[in-house]
Amino acid sequence: MNQTRRMGTAIVLLGCTATAVLGCTALTPSDGDTPPPSTSPPAPGQGASPSTNDPPAGQDTADPASGSVQNQGTSRPSGSPAPGPGGQERLAALAAQVEDFLRRRFPGEFAGVVLDVPGHAVIVYRRPSAKLDAALRDRFPGQPIRPRDAAHSAHELDAVARRVTQDVHYWKARGVTITTIAVTPDGSAVEIGTSDVARAARELPKRYGDAPLKFITSAPTLITPPTAPG
Repeated sequence: MNQTRRMGTAIVLLGCTATAVLGCTALTPSDGDTPPPSTSPPAPGQGASPSTNDPPAGQDTADPASGSVQNQGTSRPSGSPAPGPGGQERLAALAAQVEDFLRRRFPGEFAGVVLDVPGHAVIVYRRPSAKLDAALRDRFPGQPIRPRDAAHSAHELDAVARRVTQDVHYWKARGVTITTIAVTPDGSAVEIGTSDVARAARELPKRYGDAPLKFITSAPTLITPPTAPG
């Protein structure tokens, strides 16, 4: 089993309060540690999302009020960071540089980044693009970067996430409580957390058409104010 830590565009809604978190996702070996809470992902450039199907070997923020997105082989690849916390930090730094470069240069193709810590590599999800791949090789020569195909770009999914975010109160008035909204870094979908998956999966496509939505069970989180000192 692998312990994962998510970075990517994630909009976490707690009750009626919304906060935004972003970044990549780290794929790390399990040491029996407790995975970090899903509502507190690391800051941009400090982690990436796991891909269990990968062969061996995502900044912006969102404001629901305004609806704006301030949107494994046994050998180590050449140029790859060494194992251990220091190596993971260097991988995260490389992932942050790659994400910044591709968001600026290839916004229509870039989907997200994932840290493959056991494989000591940065996995880049993008819509197939020979030009993007060539630019990556030129910009980061010798670095452990592995391109993977994605169905959608982060730019495309951000737009869907923004629209759903703007509609949170619309859906609540119709009995559908949306608790989380997250853009998956593999470019597959916008993940919608709700306490009623069946109803959300039935109603939301009526408004958003064929937008790539993925529904998961996520109960509302109640924020308890701290107890005043006695």
